[in-house]
Amino acid sequence: IHLLRNPFNNAVSRFHLQQHEHKYKDDEDWLEKYPSSPEGFQLWCADMDKLHTKEDQNSRFFDEKLLDMLEGVPCHAEFYEYAQWHRLALDTTRDLRLPSLVI
Repeated sequence: IHLLRNPFNNAVSRFHLQQHEHKYKDDEDWLEKYPSSPEGFQLWCADMDKLHTKEDQNSRFFDEKLLDMLEGVPCHAEFYEYAQWHRLALDTTRDLRLPSLVI
């Protein structure tokens, strides 16, 4: 079964996963910087975008056209990773001729 979720919900879930991991580590600095709120989520997205933008510019997988399209898209790295994961999962099931139910 291949479950496709709303990509925005997936980004929020990944933020919540980070919240839980940092709570477990007692990382109060991170939790204070990124509170479990819309503002904390938006700041986390902005910081992840800054981090990934540098990597994206040096990647052979990102041309200028794609970089221009991603500019200004909040959480662009999360959405790109989401799309890539599903593309690769679908390619694998096709290449290995595995039965798949996409929901």
